[in-house]
Amino acid sequence: VRVAAGELTVGRAVLPLRHVGRVEIVDRRDKQAALGPELDPAAMVPHRGWIGPLVRLEVTDRADPTPYWVFSVREPDRLLTALAATRH
Repeated sequence: VRVAAGELTVGRAVLPLRHVGRVEIVDRRDKQAALGPELDPAAMVPHRGWIGPLVRLEVTDRADPTPYWVFSVREPDRLLTALAATRH
């Protein structure tokens, strides 16, 4: 997971920061619901089971059929700080 040069990179997927909408941390106890009954089949899900928290990030690009990304991240607060700092 990387935030640099106006983009968020998760694995091989890249999203321009201008298309990042709402961002929320999904903690370990809510992970099963987020990846099960709440999951939109069109979402991008690079999940690593051994990493506790997830981040759910809305994609605002209307041309992109992906409604959101939900991905594993070891330090979600640090990611949210980096996104906030680079989106202004």
